[in-house]
Parts: sequence; structure tokens; C-alpha cells
Amino acid sequence: MNISIEETHHFEVAINDIFHYIVTQYFSTLYLVCIIVSRDTKFKPFLFDIHSFIFHYDQRSGTIKNYQHGIDMGCQAFIIANEVFEIFLENFYELHDMSTQVYSNKHVIVYSDVSQSKSKIDDEVLRNPAINDLPNILFMNYNENSQIFNFMTTKFVGPNALCSELWEITSLDLNCFQNFKDHLSTTNLFPIKVKNLHKREIGLAIFNYMPYTIWKEVNETDIEPNSYEISKKTPLLVDGTETWVFIQFCKRINCTLLISLDEAGEWGEIFDNRTGNGIIGAVVERRAEVGVGALYSWYHESIFLSLSKFISRTGVTVITPKPKLRDPIGTPLLPFQFSLWIAVIVSFFILLVSDKLLRIGYIKINDANKDHVIVSFSKIGLNILGIYVLQSVKFKSIKSGMLIFFTTVLILGLLLGNSYSSSLSSVLTIPQYKKAIDTVEELAASGMEWGSTHDAWIFSILLATQPMILQLLSKFRTLSKESLERRAINQDLSFSIERLPYGHYAVGEYITEQTVNNYQTLKNDIYYEMCVAMSTKTWPLMSELDDLILQIFESGVQKYVELDVVLKNTNNKIQLAVERSRHRDAPGPTKLTPLHLSGAFILLGVGLIISAIIFVAEILHKRRNKNRIVSLP
Repeated sequence: MNISIEETHHFEVAINDIFHYIVTQYFSTLYLVCIIVSRDTKFKPFLFDIHSFIFHYDQRSGTIKNYQHGIDMGCQAFIIANEVFEIFLENFYELHDMSTQVYSNKHVIVYSDVSQSKSKIDDEVLRNPAINDLPNILFMNYNENSQIFNFMTTKFVGPNALCSELWEITSLDLNCFQNFKDHLSTTNLFPIKVKNLHKREIGLAIFNYMPYTIWKEVNETDIEPNSYEISKKTPLLVDGTETWVFIQFCKRINCTLLISLDEAGEWGEIFDNRTGNGIIGAVVERRAEVGVGALYSWYHESIFLSLSKFISRTGVTVITPKPKLRDPIGTPLLPFQFSLWIAVIVSFFILLVSDKLLRIGYIKINDANKDHVIVSFSKIGLNILGIYVLQSVKFKSIKSGMLIFFTTVLILGLLLGNSYSSSLSSVLTIPQYKKAIDTVEELAASGMEWGSTHDAWIFSILLATQPMILQLLSKFRTLSKESLERRAINQDLSFSIERLPYGHYAVGEYITEQTVNNYQTLKNDIYYEMCVAMSTKTWPLMSELDDLILQIFESGVQKYVELDVVLKNTNNKIQLAVERSRHRDAPGPTKLTPLHLSGAFILLGVGLIISAIIFVAEILHKRRNKNRIVSLP
């Protein structure tokens, strides 16, 4: 059949009109439409009044020119000639992963002239893994000779779906339809497939981190599983405040959860070569499509992955060792603070010098007898010390001019002595504790180390510049569970925990019933974060997940989910101990024992030893002087 140039032109106009109708009908809300063709492509669509760009396949380099640039510019839909579709799929993951633009729900139209054998859709191309992330794909095959259009899409849904099967939507014969719009308007060329996935598998990466994500193997004959392990297909029962969201997600869209587990990697880490471990490593390597489990809105991870709407708020704080009882040896020093002791000592020496100067001045002014006025420094010091401890003191006869000075000293001694005595009574009868670490500022100033099993606890503050946060970062330690358990017993380390939004806590397994009572929470958080799910940048179900997350958040049901999960899966004694860690029962007055006065006895012993040493030294010194005098001629 020979077709004239005029007929060919009319047919190309018809094709372009069809493209224009599809784009305006389905892509009107999208930002940019990108057209990818090769030099040999016979027909190149031209979209009027549509924000679009055309990219060409370079046969020499085997790449699509400016393909990456187009994605970065925000290509949300693609119109692709079939002969470059394979190249498009081969580069789809890599280029989208490298892009800063995240729009997972791409729309794709692949068009081909089936009258040319080289333009037929290759089944091998359809089995490319990238097809799994393109539910909104339309294959438009046309035959220029017969002027018949066939519109097809992929199956996408169903268990073990590889999207290799084509599903015919409709066909259009331009010879039969004068107005193709009337026919196409009755058919949805981009049917919504994500509302019912017909048990399609979704790979979810988690690890056992209560109460966020919990899993255990079950026997299908005893308990109905709600998920399966991704490699061995072992039946699992998963639970948790965040895993619960995905259980509801699969109930809504009729999917099956396949769980990717990496207990050793925990939250994981992403390396620059796009490999990793743990939850985020499984997602970035595409061993799972999405991951969840107290994942925060981390900047570094947002470069590699797509972040969902926030599921919940969490506060990161620490539990620190409770203050221990003060050593009774220091009991005599406890009534006064350090600054007050300094003031007492300074005032003692000031009075000592002032007394001596007043006496010397009194002699010069009144020409008095030295023997009645001059007193040694040691005598003056003992007199002032006697006044301080409310003892009677005998003064040598002095004139009334110095009475004001001694009256002032007596008043000062009265105030200091009574203050010390009353405070000492409290110290002896009420237990005295060492200074506690109550705030983040005090934790940083104390220099105490804090830590956990993974660096994820500090990912959110790695870029901080505040000196206090930098000090905390320098003291963070990543240790094994065994080391953490040992240090929890030794009480020489603070442990990071999370405050959940409705009053519960995420506490590591290394904190046991035996050690938790030795710790208390801080009054404030080091920082707070928003917990999200992380997926590949091309995962097409992210918008559906976001919708569910927002609806759950609006409903307030998470409060009851959190309570239910915590009661069923966590150690409630530990939860209660952490909650009440800052509340202490008043012990009441305590009976005095010799141990309470050990400080005073030690002080007496030190004084006796020093005085004995000085006494012996004086005797030896006197004997030496006596022998020296006798030996003189």
C-alpha cells in the first residue's frame, strides 16, 4: 500500500493531536514534560503550549544528551520513542538517584510504529527492574499503514509481579472515528493501579527496636503472620508504633510485606559509592523499597533517599547515673558552700592582720605599754577562731577605742557559728547527695561520656556549631551491647534514649531492671527530631504512604497505638522506672552513727598528728640549740 506525502503529513498531524490531547488531559498538573528521541526517530512530537523539552539519544556515546539535566530540571513525565526506551530504563535508577529533584510518581508514554519490525516492544526490555517503579506507563503503538492505534500498559499489580505482561487498554482506528477525543475520553489511559495491588510484595527494611519496630518468627499453623522475611520467606509477625503504619498501609492498598532484616547494622550507614548497611543501606542498595524504624530527617540520607511525611516526633535525651551519697569524711565541710568557705578563710586573715595593725597603731598613738597590748599572731588567730566557733575568748586589757573592732568580730562570729551549727544539723540528719546532672548543659560541663550502639544518635547534630553540642559530640561513644551492659553496672556512662510523643520511652536492651533504677532522665532533651520513612527516590507509592500518614496523624489514633505496643512488647517495669526516675521518696531523718562523724574524727586525728610532729620538732630544735651553746668556748 503506497501512502502519499500528503497522507503522511495528515497522519503525523493526527498523531501529534493525540499526543497533545493526552498530555493536556493527564499531564496538566505536572511541571515539565520531557521528550526523548533518537536521530532515526521518524516522528518527533511537538507539544504546543506545554512546558516541554526534547532530548536526543547520541548513538556515538550511547547516552541521552542532557538526560540528567532534564531530571534535575523537574521532568515529571516522559514521552519516549521506543527505540531509546531501553537506554531510558538502563539509566533510570542511576540518574534519578543522583538527582536532587524527588518526584517518584513519573508518567511515561512509549510510542512506536509497529509497521516497522525494529520498533516492536521487546519482552526483555519489559522485564527491566525499573518497570516496577513505573505504574503510570502507557505504550502507544500505531500502524501508519492501517492508521490503527493500540494503547497498552503494564500489569504492575499481583504477587511476584515483574510488570512484563502488557494489558491492552483500548484501540483507536482513525478510519472509524472522525473525532478521536470522543473515543479516548471514555477510557482512562492511565488507570490508577496503586489503590489495589492484589498482594504485590513491598520490601520493608527494619530491625528490632522497641517500641518502633518489632518482629518475631511465627508458625503459620499457630499464628497468622502479617509479613514474610524477604529472602527465606519465613513467616513473621511484625508490630511497633511505626511498623503498624505499614500494616495499615498494606491493608489499605492490598499488598504483602516482605521484611528485610539487618540486626547487626541497625539503622545503618550510606557510603559515597551508594552502598550501605542496616535499614538505610538496604534501601539505597534496593534490597528493600522502603525502610522505617526511628529514622530521622537526616540531611546526608536525604541526598540519597526520599523522605516521607513525618510519622511522629521524638525527643533525644539521656539517662545519667543518679547522684550518690556524699562521703561522710567531708561532713564538716558540707554546711557551707565552697564560695562561702573561701569568704570565711579570707575574712579570718583580714581580721588577723587588722587586729595586729590596730594594736601596733594603738601603741604608737597612746604610747602604751607593749606588754599589755602586743599579742602574737598565733594568739590572735586562736582568739578569732574561738569567736568563729562560739567559744569564750579572753582579751588583754585594751582601751575602749578597739572595742568597736572586737564587737564587730563577735557579731560576725555569732552569725557564722550559728549558721554553721544549724546547717550542720541538717547535714547530719538528712542524706546528702553529690551534685546531679539534670540538664544538657550540665551533661556537657561534666565531661561524662554518653553513648549507644550506633552513631545514628548524633547524625542530626553532626553539623552543629554550638560549643555545648560540640562538647557532647566529642564525648559520644559507640559501643557493643556487652560493653554498654557492663558500663551500666559500673555507672560511668550516660545512655541515649528517646521520649516518644505520648509519654513512653525507647530504651536499649542493655538497660535492665537491675540497672535502670540507678539512672535518671535529664530535665530537657538534647534535641528533637521528626521520624520518617525512607524509600528509594523512584518508589511510586510514596504519595499513597504520605496520605495515610497524614490521616493517621490527624485522627490521633497513634496515642492508643503507642500505649498498646508498649504494654504488649516492652518491659513495663523499665518504662515505669525511667518515667519516675526523677521522683525520689523522702527518706526522712536518719539516726546518727559514728560514720556520720567520721569526718570530724579524721580532722581531729590529722590535728593530733600534726601537733605531735611539731611538738617533737620543737624539742629537737631546742636540744640542738642547747648543745650548740654548751659547745661554745
